[in-house]
Amino acid sequence: MAIDLHFHKQNTITSTPKKTPAEEIEYAKTHFTDTQRAAGEVIFNRVCGDCHDLPVPEEYKVHELDDVLPKMFRRAKLNYDDAGLVKAYLVANAKGA
Repeated sequence: MAIDLHFHKQNTITSTPKKTPAEEIEYAKTHFTDTQRAAGEVIFNRVCGDCHDLPVPEEYKVHELDDVLPKMFRRAKLNYDDAGLVKAYLVANAKGA
């Protein structure tokens, strides 16, 4: 069973009702600071790049990220805080629809 991870008020991710792609992008940009999104980029480059070539966030739509991130976060053994930062970085830079 897939877990649907979405942002939570405390800048972490939890299972919640789906937001539209535009709402998720706006949330990532307004509820996570530039520093937090930059930390997510560092984690993404370090952890995700250990297993495979890094995808370019701008080439992905939000719903595509929603499909793959839960599995990748489990494989990478990221905790919720780090996963939230990575998701904030990726979603803030993803295509809308």
